[in-house]
Amino acid sequence: MKKILLYCIIILAVSSCVNVNLSGNKLTDQTKDFESFLFLFSDADGSFGEWNEENFNRILKTNFNGQDQESKRETFAFYLRKQLKDKKIYSANQVFAEKKSVDYADFMATIEHINFDGILLIQDKGAIPASDVKGDVKESKSYTGYNIFLIDKTNYRHVWSGDAQAEASEMQEIPRIYDEIVKELVFRLTENGFVK
Repeated sequence: MKKILLYCIIILAVSSCVNVNLSGNKLTDQTKDFESFLFLFSDADGSFGEWNEENFNRILKTNFNGQDQESKRETFAFYLRKQLKDKKIYSANQVFAEKKSVDYADFMATIEHINFDGILLIQDKGAIPASDVKGDVKESKSYTGYNIFLIDKTNYRHVWSGDAQAEASEMQEIPRIYDEIVKELVFRLTENGFVK
């Protein structure tokens, strides 16, 4: 009986695993230790190319501080603070109290008065089809994708970008997905010299 119970526990643990694959690119030759971050989260469609008003309006303007994204944004911020204990993390709701759309000029004027080194942007791409997943695909799993950018505040240039794919068997594993993505992200940023 004990063997059967142990076997069931092992099967349950294996079947509820969360797997994250994060690939990243260092986009600069310079290395800078980022001590503080403004964390932004968006689930808007599209790619966030360079930092400019057009991309801000398309990806962030109505999305980075919205009520609909608050739970996801705060969960990611929690795990970022947990993994980056020695760093200061500002989330959007700490800087922009009202949950409303913010114009690019107002956004830039507001963040100029905040002491942080870089913007950490996580863009939720939502569910991704199994055909777009890198590696082994299991039909019983669901897959989500995320674009991640580290943007230097001194010149608003991307210094690192990443693409994360997460695999989970159940929706209640979403917090574990976020935790694993953040662990991988911190590892990659440390590996590239942006976090020490």
